[in-house]
Amino acid sequence: MYSSASAEWTETLQSFQVKENGMFGDGHENLPLSAACTAALHCFGQKAAHPVEGLHDLLDLSNLTTFLQNLEWCKDPEGSAREAAAVYSILVLNRKANSQWRESFTRWIHNETDPHTGLLRQGCIAPIEVDGQWTLLPYLCAIFYPVALGNYGNQPLCLPWRLIDTALEVMEFHRELFFKRRGHRHLPWVFCLSRSMRQTAHRHEEVRQTLIRFVPDYLEYLEAQISDGYFQGPRQIQWDLAALAELQHALPGYLQSDHPLRQILDRHPFL
Repeated sequence: MYSSASAEWTETLQSFQVKENGMFGDGHENLPLSAACTAALHCFGQKAAHPVEGLHDLLDLSNLTTFLQNLEWCKDPEGSAREAAAVYSILVLNRKANSQWRESFTRWIHNETDPHTGLLRQGCIAPIEVDGQWTLLPYLCAIFYPVALGNYGNQPLCLPWRLIDTALEVMEFHRELFFKRRGHRHLPWVFCLSRSMRQTAHRHEEVRQTLIRFVPDYLEYLEAQISDGYFQGPRQIQWDLAALAELQHALPGYLQSDHPLRQILDRHPFL
């Protein structure tokens, strides 16, 4: 039943939309913000109040390709992947993109995936300094977005066996970069491993055991966040709940909750 609270949330979200172009908010964050609001409305079974005219040009396949190619994949892989996923989410959830458009988007992602690491984008993959360590973690956080889009669209992942190798290596050599309040690193790592494991038998048991060992450390980290009063930001909570849901689905019996956790990324492709 569509409750009054749901109606109030819908009205509030729709009020953020700029009528002239259909986007939500202003400035450089309007793409991710528009995608997040569109996804939230989708959860209520609702949509934006006005047409999304601001992205109409990207429905043209040549314009889409140019947009994707011009993103700063080498300089800012995660930000670039987030913007690409935002465009996909806005147009697909608003039913503006047809099957040909979705196939073209997926084809570009597959064509640009690095064959050695399973990451985006070819010609860019090189270790980046993060907290004093040289690592591929930023590219792993970036590929999370295409993986989430593929999951939502029921599309095969590109080189899931290579992605498994990379994710396991990142955790083996850069474990110190996890279990810290510095960005959203846990969900991309968990989600990429879990969804890749569904599409390939490559190192299957090793992946499962690695995820099992991850659970107690992750729960200890979350408990510390809660006790220290840091677990308050809605976005942080959303990402951690999605990580917990993914762990519960990937490891039956290893993570108990009063009620089964539902993976929001199965409902829509953007957080």
